[in-house]
Amino acid sequence: MRESQAVLCDNRLPGPCAMKGGDDLKIRLMGSHLCQDTLYALMKLKDEKVDIEFCNLSTNFPVLKEFMTLRETDPMFDEVKRRGGLGIPLFILEDGTRTLSLERVLDQARREK
Repeated sequence: MRESQAVLCDNRLPGPCAMKGGDDLKIRLMGSHLCQDTLYALMKLKDEKVDIEFCNLSTNFPVLKEFMTLRETDPMFDEVKRRGGLGIPLFILEDGTRTLSLERVLDQARREK
């Protein structure tokens, strides 16, 4: 098994929190280091040796803006907003699929091993 790799968002990449090509990056996680659910997801993904790009909404305004646009336009967030939630962590898979389900991401990671 290979070691998990976490990549922090880097404003030098094209576009805020852009995906890198190649086999190294598997999951893009948008969340906050201040959010318990985000921290838990990061820990679980690391335990499963999933390569991630962590996009910290609390420290990167372009990423926050990108997330807010997604949150306001994607119906996936409607129920979260009705309940007063933020909708983080948000997971973006290699194929562009977006989900709020850590279990879905972990299941997919286990299937790919």
